[in-house]
Amino acid sequence: MTAMKSSLRRRLAAIVSLALALTLAAGVTSARPAQAYAWSFYDVSPEHWVVTEGWLDYVTSNGIMMGYEGERAGQFGPDNAITRAEFATMLWRIAGSGGAADPGFPDVNPGDWFYGAVAWCKQQGIITGYPETGTFEPNRTINRAELATMSYRFANYMGADMSADELAYDSTADHAFLDAGDSAYSYARPYLIWTCDKGVLTGVIDQGADWLDVSWGATRAQAAKVVTVLKRCAIDRSGVFTVSCDPTGGAAIPAQPVAAGSKATRVYPTLDGRQFVGWYTDAALTHEYTFASDVTGDVTLYAKWA
Repeated sequence: MTAMKSSLRRRLAAIVSLALALTLAAGVTSARPAQAYAWSFYDVSPEHWVVTEGWLDYVTSNGIMMGYEGERAGQFGPDNAITRAEFATMLWRIAGSGGAADPGFPDVNPGDWFYGAVAWCKQQGIITGYPETGTFEPNRTINRAELATMSYRFANYMGADMSADELAYDSTADHAFLDAGDSAYSYARPYLIWTCDKGVLTGVIDQGADWLDVSWGATRAQAAKVVTVLKRCAIDRSGVFTVSCDPTGGAAIPAQPVAAGSKATRVYPTLDGRQFVGWYTDAALTHEYTFASDVTGDVTLYAKWA
């Protein structure tokens, strides 16, 4: 328990430091995007996870995300912070880029490249702005709680299945911290539950535990993954993925074909003289798989034995 509290204190200190850094960087990362495709970004390594897992190809080929223009033309900036205006624009593009009335934010004006997207998202109830100031703060880095909130509201607008099992959310290491009465992010609880269940927002693995890190700013690579899962698995529910099981010494188990947005069936391997503990998503057996979560891509599970 002492170690966990110490870890929490270290993480909270890191959150404060990161928040300051992101605030300073917000003006740098808010450049207007321009049309480009995955293979044309010279700042994205072929080994970057946003490429190898297919997220970059999906968002660029479907016109959801673009690169920068001007002095930063040819760059995607996968590890740059993504702004609230950029994420609103991504959702607006998925929905078809419809028109809307003036959003009523003093910091969002006709002529701003994001004006149409913010106006549309405001009209559909996907964004509300900051009630204390009445502003939207378009160039502010979006944090992961806001990412979950906007994703949930957008999916609801698009007619997605909004039912959710709390197990995936409850399995994260910091859910109790977020559910505390004095938590500034308690408002996001239903949104976090849904996004965790659907695989739209997944935790960051640290010391064998999943941390939602809702205070942290999101990157453009993370946003690419979020909207791909949101569109393909939660809204369209298109495609079939493969859940492979490595029994690590036990009897072989056939792979499962699972429709996007559906759940895998729990199976139980056998191994003489050993007791099965559970399925894990990594060969080091540090991250247990949650069968309550929707399948959002091909995955290999590894059996752990007592």
